[in-house]
Amino acid sequence: MTTTTPTRITDEQEQDAMRVLRSSYWESVRDIAQDIATDHLAEAYANDDDRTDDLSERIAESVDNSQWVIYTWRALLVRSLSNHADAYEEYGMFGNHTERDNLDSIITHAADIAMYNDVREVLDRILSAADAAANAAAAAWAAAYDAFRAASDDDAAADAAALDAARSAYDAAARAALALAAK
Repeated sequence: MTTTTPTRITDEQEQDAMRVLRSSYWESVRDIAQDIATDHLAEAYANDDDRTDDLSERIAESVDNSQWVIYTWRALLVRSLSNHADAYEEYGMFGNHTERDNLDSIITHAADIAMYNDVREVLDRILSAADAAANAAAAAWAAAYDAFRAASDDDAAADAAALDAARSAYDAAARAALALAAK
């Protein structure tokens, strides 16, 4: 039987591995944030409502189901990958845990808090960009309506056409904001 001596992993290989893990982690964070943003914006657009009441709950639920929190070995890595690795400190050393809880549950809890904050940060950026797009859409709608109304000379049919054109411009811009959130 032939035995082979294991080769030592080089620093470059280790750095490559961390780049792959970091990329995978942040892809997961962005995917969660984009899914939540897309759902939120679609609901807000459909209901003409901008409530953010349930965003925290949606983030928590999505993060709780993430492989980066469920699997302890991945949860250990979150500390090296997250922008909010120390976020658990806000909740005290053990958060809702006691000294009798096992180490795995404490590790996954810390990863959960860190990833929650990472997702929240990305989601806030997405929603901010979508809000800016929506504000631009509203301004375009108002400008289009004003321009068409001024040209209509109090013609009711022209006013209706102007309003329809303005609404179409707003709808197109709102759909563009939803598409932005989906990227």
